[in-house]
Amino acid sequence: MPYNSPKSALGNYFPKGLRGIFLEGEQEALEKLKSNNGQLEITQNWPREFHSSALSWSGHNFPTEGSYTLRLGSEEIDEIEAALKSVETCGIALDDIKKSNFPLPTLGSRLQKLSETVHHGSGIAMVKGLAPEKYTSDQNLFIYFGLSSYLGENRARQKADGRRMARIFHKFGNSIEQRDGASIFNASSPMAFHNDLVCDVLAFYCLDQASEGGESLFASLYRIYNELVMTKPSLVEALAMHNWPFDTYGYEPPYFLRPLLFLEDGKLISSFAMRPLIGSESYPRTEGIPSLTEIQREALDEFQKCAQKHQVEIRMQAGDMLFVNNLAILHSRRPFQDSEEHKRHLVRLWLRNEEMAWRTPAPLARVWMRKFGNMDEVHGDWSTLSPQDDERRNSVLKRPMSCGSSSGEDKIW
Repeated sequence: MPYNSPKSALGNYFPKGLRGIFLEGEQEALEKLKSNNGQLEITQNWPREFHSSALSWSGHNFPTEGSYTLRLGSEEIDEIEAALKSVETCGIALDDIKKSNFPLPTLGSRLQKLSETVHHGSGIAMVKGLAPEKYTSDQNLFIYFGLSSYLGENRARQKADGRRMARIFHKFGNSIEQRDGASIFNASSPMAFHNDLVCDVLAFYCLDQASEGGESLFASLYRIYNELVMTKPSLVEALAMHNWPFDTYGYEPPYFLRPLLFLEDGKLISSFAMRPLIGSESYPRTEGIPSLTEIQREALDEFQKCAQKHQVEIRMQAGDMLFVNNLAILHSRRPFQDSEEHKRHLVRLWLRNEEMAWRTPAPLARVWMRKFGNMDEVHGDWSTLSPQDDERRNSVLKRPMSCGSSSGEDKIW
């Protein structure tokens, strides 16, 4: 039975050009789900293991820090500061920073190798050696946007008004002035393993670490899959089914359905977080939308157990930048405690590298477009697409997803 919701308080979740559209395969999947009582056998032809992949690691055999870390020396710092000076002198806006106007003649190629590690290696890369206290708040952001552009120039919006960065710290224990209007995430409690829902590469810049705790935890989707497909294949099938209800929390429609697990172009991809699926104390699930089934709850529980079993721990220090393949790596965090001397403070970006990007699964395309598309951001209006995005959407609907278009300036996927 369709869910009849009251008038949405926040407007439409999907832009006008995407509303009501079922991308290729979605409607067919839902019809098969209905006719076969949920038994689609989606994963019957999927690989039984991914042991040969560089992403199939566990905590005990995760690569050593030196293999995924770029340590900045004095010459590289000088190169960064020269690019910073150029940006400041030319008056380039933060959101306009890209590789071409943040030149790093020597360091740039090393950063691009880190991007290869994120996309085709272990899925995690780190830059160490910056001293945030040496720079102003604005300068730290310019440096962050400049270096991160070498791993992904396309930045997703993180708020309805178009903001493309978010500050993460304990709101009630931190007096940092919000001069840039960035979002605040105030939890200091532990987190469940999840993907950030809308990005290819997840980036963090640590401006200060917590006094105690706050370690970042990561787990390989490939390793989790290898274990579940051998021990509980029915749960893998459940994760791949097109019947997971995502709460939009006040938007219209009030929820939408899609899988959590995908096999796209031979690559295993996951995209889920707990809050839109089960709610939380701060964000209770919207009344009236479908609840998870028993097998869905079991699948989430087992997924979390496997992630915890194979997790690796990384403690970020002030000045560290961390880049993660958000499609293949799940992340979490230990609880933390701030002090007067040290208050955990990260800046988050959602990135996409158009040259190295994995192909986007069709059920994720609308959500990716919502964040990465060039929509009209006047007054935070997400209701329309630009003419260029409308053309791209029509093109996407007619053919399998691609990782770019003929014009580098027009790429969004």
